Amino acid sequence: MVYYSTQFLSLLIILVTSGELLIHQRLHLLTTRLYELFLFLCFVAVWLDIACVYAEINPEKFSIAENNGIHRLYFITICIIHWVIFLYMDAIYNRSGKHNTVYHALRMVPLIISLIYVISGSINYHSASDGLYAYGAVVDATYLTIFSYYLMILYLVIKHRSKTSSLHKYDIYICMTLWLGIAIYQYLTPEMQLDAVCLSILILFFYILYENIKEYTDNEITNCFSRKSFERIIDEYFHDSKRTFWVINFTLQNVDSIRSTYGQKACMQSIEASIKPMLDFQKQHFFKTLDYGFGIVLDSEETLKLWYSRYRAAYRKIILEGWTIQPTYFVCSVECPKLATNTEELINLLNFCKDSFEAQTDPSIRQIDASIAEKGKYIGKVERVVQKALDEDGFEVFYQPIIDATTQKCTAAEALVRLKDKTTLGFISPEIFIPIAEDKGMISQLGDQVFNKVCNFVKKNNLLNSGLRFIDVNLSGLQMADRDLTYRLIQTVKNFNLRPDFFNLEITETASVFSDKNVTDNIDRLKKQGFKFSMDDFGTGYSNFSSMASIKYDLIKIDKSIIWKAFDPDGEQFMKVLFSMISMIHSLGAIVVAEGVEKENQAIFLRESGIELFQGFFYSQPLPEEKFLDY
Repeated sequence: MVYYSTQFLSLLIILVTSGELLIHQRLHLLTTRLYELFLFLCFVAVWLDIACVYAEINPEKFSIAENNGIHRLYFITICIIHWVIFLYMDAIYNRSGKHNTVYHALRMVPLIISLIYVISGSINYHSASDGLYAYGAVVDATYLTIFSYYLMILYLVIKHRSKTSSLHKYDIYICMTLWLGIAIYQYLTPEMQLDAVCLSILILFFYILYENIKEYTDNEITNCFSRKSFERIIDEYFHDSKRTFWVINFTLQNVDSIRSTYGQKACMQSIEASIKPMLDFQKQHFFKTLDYGFGIVLDSEETLKLWYSRYRAAYRKIILEGWTIQPTYFVCSVECPKLATNTEELINLLNFCKDSFEAQTDPSIRQIDASIAEKGKYIGKVERVVQKALDEDGFEVFYQPIIDATTQKCTAAEALVRLKDKTTLGFISPEIFIPIAEDKGMISQLGDQVFNKVCNFVKKNNLLNSGLRFIDVNLSGLQMADRDLTYRLIQTVKNFNLRPDFFNLEITETASVFSDKNVTDNIDRLKKQGFKFSMDDFGTGYSNFSSMASIKYDLIKIDKSIIWKAFDPDGEQFMKVLFSMISMIHSLGAIVVAEGVEKENQAIFLRESGIELFQGFFYSQPLPEEKFLDY
């Protein structure tokens, strides 16, 4: 039995690993299928190795042709195994699997050459007290194949080293060193019979590093595969250009309310509880697709129709630790590659739909159409343009004159950020790119760049001594909630040797802004430093009268919608509202600015009504720096 010890150990490892694969859910990935083929071939190779040893120990029981046949089959299997190992590593590093015909042909060359030699080459046997082994052209061709594919895999590892984590990188190098070392040692000392040992090391290495179920499953949601697994399987689906498939995505929409009431863990438990009753339906794999989203991938239109008619998730109440929670979902289906042609496009589209639509109150699935997909792609392009503009200082600042109602002269200006893509998108409205910057965490960097440009413009043109009273600079609610905002603004003003009281910080009127303690703390600190504040768009959305009294704004801008409606033929009620606003703002000691002044009769009437400052196209649209200086 001593001759078979390494072979039986290898068989045990193969059986245990195969058992692990059968117990746990597996993804239908190319790499998984190749690993299963690798295990099967190793199983066959080990039994053939045992047969070879048995034939050498008992030569009287086998004819020469039978003995040669067993050995040739064994070496053919070893050659194929190393070809499969290369295919496996190639699939690991090239997720898309896209190769040209020449590359596919080159991958086969070492295998084809070795098979020719193994089938037709000479083979001899050594049987003595020092060991049993085969030698000759067949063996040499097999080892040449092993070394050829080893070098090809080494090239893959080096070429794609940037894609590999440092920990995995060292594991790969250690495994390849052992693999090469054992192969060389076995070739130089063939009586050692270490082939099975080498196969066992490779089986365990690939399983632990790539096929371990922990590599696929999500850490927070049981019975759900990870986001990484979702991207891997989608990559393979997209690679098959003739394959149509659908992704049904469930996004938890009331995350904030669940998290604030029950904690972060309850969000994941809600998703897990929503998945549970659906697990047996059509035996589908569930994937984590977004931060608070999960989904399935379907490759059959019949199965898709079943989901449309039978699924239930959106209205289920869930009991968690004694609490009754009702998670709400936005559920949609996306047909690929019709609406998304690669994984990045699909993820962007799912994120766009999550942000653009409310949760359903019934168990319906919204079918995403081409118009929604195109809008999502446009938003994705804008996001990339915004990021590029931030990286390359590509934003421009325009200035809209603010007019003194009495003198009719420019007495101030509002700084307005502008973005233009010079390649395809052209001018991009701030109403589009500002929300994207806020949503993607880029708004603070954008705000800092704008304020730095404004300060540079003021300093370069000596606007402190030009007769202008102030420059308006817009701040979003997310910027105001940034704890470091005060420090950055003060430092920027100091760097340009300017006065804080020349800058009027303009805040849009929203309830969420003023409910944040960081916002009110920042306002207090900045006012103490000399900065002025104005409320923008007063009269729309949320009217926070308590904040108007507590913050003490220097200016309050009445939104253009109120101005325009007051001058409509049937705008009598709006005119009364306008008068009340003017009176209230003056009673608080603030200056009134009328936005959207577009006609002379509006300017005359508003001046007589007591409004001090005007802003609108009647006087000027926003101007680039040079034209503003000439205004």
